[in-house]
Amino acid sequence: MIWGDFVLYADAHCDSIAPLYHPRQLDAERLGSVCGEGIQFMAAFSPDFSGVLSMLDDMDTFEAAVSAYAADWRIVRAVEGGDCLRGDMSRLDTLYERGVRSLGLTWNNKNELSGGANTPDIGLTAFGAEVIERCEELGILVDLAHISLKGFFDALKVCKKPPIVSHTAAYALHSHKRSLTDGQIRAVAERGGVIGVCLYPDFLGGDDIDDVVRHIEHIRKVGGRACTGIGTDFDGIERLPKGISGVQDMPKLLERLDEQTIGLNFARIVGEIGCAILLNQSFPTE
Repeated sequence: MIWGDFVLYADAHCDSIAPLYHPRQLDAERLGSVCGEGIQFMAAFSPDFSGVLSMLDDMDTFEAAVSAYAADWRIVRAVEGGDCLRGDMSRLDTLYERGVRSLGLTWNNKNELSGGANTPDIGLTAFGAEVIERCEELGILVDLAHISLKGFFDALKVCKKPPIVSHTAAYALHSHKRSLTDGQIRAVAERGGVIGVCLYPDFLGGDDIDDVVRHIEHIRKVGGRACTGIGTDFDGIERLPKGISGVQDMPKLLERLDEQTIGLNFARIVGEIGCAILLNQSFPTE
């Protein structure tokens, strides 16, 4: 996205705080090489509440580094999977106080909130519905990545604000359990939500940048341009498409896309959910 000298990039999912694979695919120094300004969601992924809190401590250090290397970037703190809540709503309030502004209800497993991708027929629980309502009250994005098929549609019945699916792909192009059907894509778009396309070749059904573009273009075709974004899953996946070894290579993908739309969609939803205070300026809108 470019207006004169104004450039914005947004990535809805990254696991660099607790990298599962090495070498790291993203760090603060390389963020600034993508473009002049951006929004990077950074996920804390642990089933243990103490583990999540420790990762949030690490985010303090990471954000300080971002300020040094990429001062015009903003970090959105996320938690991947509501397992850490253990049925205790007060923990959600604590996460909010620690700066968390996005919550993935599940990982692939079922938990106290809902079934996950491995249990597609298990839906949202009563506690999961309460968590969604509290997230929207506080100003925390509800992330439906990893949730079960039944839980997905159950959650949409509860959501009153736009949800996100931070990192996924199009099931119609490659039938992976973590990807969204066309019906799910349309349902997110109808709610004003945004879908981040992941870089994981296993989701894409191919290992080339062209495969990423195909999934983005399919989601745009089905749900519209306003619902489409990027959720790389850097440092949460062991393989990347050819030509992308880390965040510094994202311009190779962005030059193939209309970045005005891709960048603005997650910026818009961050503001709509009530956490625009994270951003130091108002972004242009279409």
